[in-house]
Amino acid sequence: MSEEVRRQGYLVYQAHPFRPFIHRCAPSLLDGIEVYNGHTDEKGNAQALHWAETHHMPMTSGSDTHTEEDAIAGGIITDTQIRSNTDLLRTLRANDYTLLRP
Repeated sequence: MSEEVRRQGYLVYQAHPFRPFIHRCAPSLLDGIEVYNGHTDEKGNAQALHWAETHHMPMTSGSDTHTEEDAIAGGIITDTQIRSNTDLLRTLRANDYTLLRP
């Protein structure tokens, strides 16, 4: 499935890979991995960071915010505004961002 997604011009990043009951994909199937998630415990985030560094994977960060009351620091900082999926894909491919994480 990863190859079909890539053929269509998209990327495959695995979110919160060290939450309980989540199965990590093989690195060859991924274009990157989320190393900070606001709703994953510190140990899980640390494991994700170590895994990404070990496998030389591009990294992302996410707040996992679903409601305004649930806002948590996380995400990416860019010099370019991201207004579309195309903008996001371009930014991720260029690795032109900084991770935001506590």
